[in-house]
Parts: sequence; structure tokens; C-alpha cells
Amino acid sequence: MDDRMQALAAGAAHQLLQSFRESYPQWAGDRTPLDELASWLGLEIATFHPDDYPQGTYGFVEPGETLVWLRRDLPETLRRFTLAHELGHAMLHRQAGHQHFSYNPPQLTAEFGQGVSREDPCQTRDVREEVTGLIYEQQA
Repeated sequence: MDDRMQALAAGAAHQLLQSFRESYPQWAGDRTPLDELASWLGLEIATFHPDDYPQGTYGFVEPGETLVWLRRDLPETLRRFTLAHELGHAMLHRQAGHQHFSYNPPQLTAEFGQGVSREDPCQTRDVREEVTGLIYEQQA
């Protein structure tokens, strides 16, 4: 992801969290409540068995649905990272906003398109080496 796309994605994430915080002023923790955020966005989370998809598949957004699939044996830190990643796909690759939040400037559609699909799930290569290194260090 180049710097411009990364800035667009970061802007979307910032606005999403700001909108969520306004709806839930009692949220004061330092960890983003990802499952609650997914529910607030109208998304359902389901899990799949690791053998059901190619090795290294951590998650994907079901095309045309409000369903996020996560591999069921992920350690908690990698699950959180994968869920946040998939929430980003749900927000950046879909034209329509939802009842609580809409952030779809034209440049997002142009840059990110509608590229989320089961045929192109998030895999090991989508998780940068330095991130997985930190996750495994935390587990150790």
C-alpha cells in the first residue's frame, strides 16, 4: 500500500472510531472494542475451520453480505489484527455506508475499488512481517 492509500485508509479508520466514540461515550478503554464495532457496523462475525481454505488464510469479507469470516484457531492478538483488517475491507471496498457511519470519498472507490472477495482472501502475505513478529513476541 503506497503512502497516499495508507493515508486514506488511516483517515477512514480515524473517522470511523470518532463516530463510534460519539455513539458510545462510555467507551473509555485503550483497546478498540472490535467485536462491538463490527456489530455497530451491522456486520456479523463467523469462523471457519483452517482446513476449509488455503493454508495461511486468516479471514475475508463475504462478497455481497454483511459477514466477516475469521479462521477459528487464531491467537487473540492475531484475531484482533485480522478482524481490524477485515473491517477495513468492509468499509473501504463497499460503496454504501451503513446506518451509523459513511465515509466514501470518491478517491477511496478509485483507489480501493470493490476488491474484496472470497477468491482473494487475506492471507499470510497481507500481514506484514514486522506485525506478525510483534504478535508472536507478545505470545512468547
